[in-house]
Amino acid sequence: MEDEPEGLSGEQLAPNASEALLAAFGSCLAVGIHANAIAQGIPLQSLELELAADLNSTAVWGAGDLTPKTIGFESIRVSVRIEAEAPRASLEALVRHATLWSPVANTLHNPVHLDVILEADQVEPA
Repeated sequence: MEDEPEGLSGEQLAPNASEALLAAFGSCLAVGIHANAIAQGIPLQSLELELAADLNSTAVWGAGDLTPKTIGFESIRVSVRIEAEAPRASLEALVRHATLWSPVANTLHNPVHLDVILEADQVEPA
């Protein structure tokens, strides 16, 4: 189930697509940090990520303010809290490494070729 905020024809009852994208990024990064910690022999007692973003939705779906601007996320911030018996420098390197190799982080950071193709059967007017 997906929803949009009240100002965008929704009832804000479920995550919208932008929130789902942030959740996917957080999930990917958390898995990467955990997997690399295991590979490096760093036992984690806890791992918590908090994501926040600045989102420009004034022109969403081309139905709002159409002046030239960034559409979508303008910035994403991730706060990572780790409890582990390891030096801070090791944990910082762990987070940097997981971010560098995160497929979702790379998808967000790098230009992506995108094709959207209509494959519906054409319906003739009555």
